[in-house]
Amino acid sequence: MGCAEFKKLWEKYEKGTLTQDEQERLESHIETCEECEVHLDELLAKSEPIKKRLPPKDLKVPFWRIKWKHRLQTIGFILAICIFIYMIGGVLSAFYFQANNDKRLKEIRDVPSLALEATIPNSRVMGGGTSVEAFFRTNSQFDLVKTIGKKEMPLGTIETSSFLSSLNITNQSWVNMHYQPNIHFVHPKIKQGDYLKEASKKVWDILAKVHEGTVAEVAISFDKPYTLQELEPLLYGVFEAQELPPTPVWYALDTGQERINEEDFILSVDEFIGFPEHIGFLDDETENLKTQEAKVFSCVFFLRMKKL
Repeated sequence: MGCAEFKKLWEKYEKGTLTQDEQERLESHIETCEECEVHLDELLAKSEPIKKRLPPKDLKVPFWRIKWKHRLQTIGFILAICIFIYMIGGVLSAFYFQANNDKRLKEIRDVPSLALEATIPNSRVMGGGTSVEAFFRTNSQFDLVKTIGKKEMPLGTIETSSFLSSLNITNQSWVNMHYQPNIHFVHPKIKQGDYLKEASKKVWDILAKVHEGTVAEVAISFDKPYTLQELEPLLYGVFEAQELPPTPVWYALDTGQERINEEDFILSVDEFIGFPEHIGFLDDETENLKTQEAKVFSCVFFLRMKKL
């Protein structure tokens, strides 16, 4: 073991952790200590077989191949972990959205459907689908149609993505690439001056010139807000002479928040909301409400709670 005094230095020597000063000190001591010299010879004798087992210096070792093999193994390991995490995320998403009889998954479709029908006049969601992705995400597609006469015509497709309860519109594609909702209303509180009468007369004059049997989409503004019960006899009284009187498909809703401007009196589609003649996507509690007004209020409250 050498001198007890230099025991710690010998331990460092065997580990290869001697400093330059410690090495010089040990070498000077070995020259004067027979016991330490014998210990050094023993250590050198032990290391000789190890040197003999080392490969010759001229042996070419393919280090680049070893490095790339190690890198590929590391990449494969990382990919395996990512795939495993993704699979776990998919299982958690499926459980999250499909638990409680698919309640959350149904809500993911119902909320955008109600919002689309409330903000795009004369539109109905008639198809599409929803796919559940990993990490509580979904991708949905909503096929929209509009009612013209007794026919339903494709309007376009809206695509959305969601994370938990947050929702984003990712794409809008219309059957007519240049489609722009051209439905406009005038708020009942706007005074009915000559400018309104002239604008209204132009519309009805154009409709009077179209061929018989032609179906048109028209937005009708009234002199004051009406309930649904009040509107039915009113429309019948005005258009009773028509062979095919107007069929209401969508109603603008007076929320009290609409812009009222005598100079700029036209309200475009992004300035009002409404509801279709037949409201779909209702839960059982709302479906059982007796009046259409109650269903509308329930839907508006529901969308407001969802911050849409």
